[in-house]
Amino acid sequence: MSKASLIEYNILTKNSLIAKIHSWRKKLLERCIKLEEPLQSYCMGIILGEQTDYLKENSTKLRNMGIIHLFCISGLHVFYFIKLIEIVFTRFKIKRETMEITQIGVLPLYFILGGGSTSLFRAVVLVLVQLITKK
Repeated sequence: MSKASLIEYNILTKNSLIAKIHSWRKKLLERCIKLEEPLQSYCMGIILGEQTDYLKENSTKLRNMGIIHLFCISGLHVFYFIKLIEIVFTRFKIKRETMEITQIGVLPLYFILGGGSTSLFRAVVLVLVQLITKK
């Protein structure tokens, strides 16, 4: 039996942007944990992409109802996130160029906040490519 060893690690400074995003994620998780089940699991799954025991136990039921995809942060969530930014900027009559630059800047932050899953990475990259090619 071989032991796993730590090959490389990076220490994040408290003031780095990535450390702050991870801190926000931790605070959101702590707030979700205070909720009662099943709301706790729904909140953690839909907003932060966390798979809880409750979701794992009920995955067959969720799949049969056709809503299992809601608990895996992916393209649907990225679409709604980008659309929300668009609605807010349109309502406040902020220039489209400013909105697109904000979307490009916020998407990588959302990737970290959303847990960094493969499906989220794919969705974020595709939207980023779309926004950048528009420019």
